[in-house]
Amino acid sequence: MGIGYWVLGIGYWVLGIGLAELLYDFKPSKAKNYKLGIDPPKNNSTD
Repeated sequence: MGIGYWVLGIGYWVLGIGLAELLYDFKPSKAKNYKLGIDPPKNNSTD
């Protein structure tokens, strides 16, 4: 049963990333940098 809950957790985590991508669609430049891992959120303080 523990593994089942773990899989569900991963599923919700993936859904969270999907929602994050939808939100980042409003900021294309930041989205590209975030997805490519070039500019981590920590260093993304400049608008």
